[in-house]
Amino acid sequence: MSDSEIRAKYLGSRSPSVECFIVEEGVRAVGFVQYHLADDGRQGGGMDLVLSPSERGRGLGTAVVEALVRFVERHLGWERLTVDPDLSNPRGVHFWRTVGFTPVRVVTDDGEREPYVLMERSPSHE
Repeated sequence: MSDSEIRAKYLGSRSPSVECFIVEEGVRAVGFVQYHLADDGRQGGGMDLVLSPSERGRGLGTAVVEALVRFVERHLGWERLTVDPDLSNPRGVHFWRTVGFTPVRVVTDDGEREPYVLMERSPSHE
């Protein structure tokens, strides 16, 4: 991606439809998280989370998901969140299950993208 494409995609020009954040631990950047409004007219949207491989398995991802869920529920009034890990990423699918997302369906016909699992969670999930 060019610098201008990165700026356009991640530095606020799509706000408030898409909000992006760097995940930090102390003073170190260890990942990236974003949420985006649903395009189906329902109250809610999706999220994406990427952590550096060395930072996985320590509970940081779970903490980030829970913080984002609380934020979109309390401040944006969202009723649901979706994620779409690739079917070829069983570790990712497992992670999203452990933080309360339920598989809705496997999507195999989304253009050039490889098959993925559409998963959903109500923010008030316990």
